[in-house]
Amino acid sequence: MIAALAILALGAVLSCVALQGQRSGSLPAGSNFLRPLRVHRDTNWAAFHVLLVLYGASGLALEVWGILAIIGLAPPPPLS
Repeated sequence: MIAALAILALGAVLSCVALQGQRSGSLPAGSNFLRPLRVHRDTNWAAFHVLLVLYGASGLALEVWGILAIIGLAPPPPLS
């Protein structure tokens, strides 16, 4: 049950990152040594939209997996 709630929370975080990135036009894409690497809609249109779809789809998939794990239709993730 705890693992399913953690999966739900992680899916919600990823969905919020995608939504906030859509609004602002900038998404985090990793790190470049000590400073975060951000992809902007104006400068790199294709990479921005690939990351937007990736964040949105992974957030939705984790939300669905968490809900299915709570109701017993999917196995919960292992904690160890």
